[in-house]
Amino acid sequence: MVSWKPYFVDRIPELNALIDWCLSFRVLPLYIYGPEGCSKTRLLSEFINKFRELPNGKVISVYIDALEDIARDVIEKLK
Repeated sequence: MVSWKPYFVDRIPELNALIDWCLSFRVLPLYIYGPEGCSKTRLLSEFINKFRELPNGKVISVYIDALEDIARDVIEKLK
């Protein structure tokens, strides 16, 4: 089986902004939003891989699909 992964291009500024944001030791959650198909998930998976390469690079990521009922329930409970 051949494994193919598309190149990660044209998102370097966003990737660097995410890394800088996390290196500033902010404890607030970071929300990523945008239209369907704009590569939000790909950007975050690339970020997680890059951030783990840094010293003490610990990442906690939670994916919530805002269209799912369970996501709405979680958001309501967090308020």
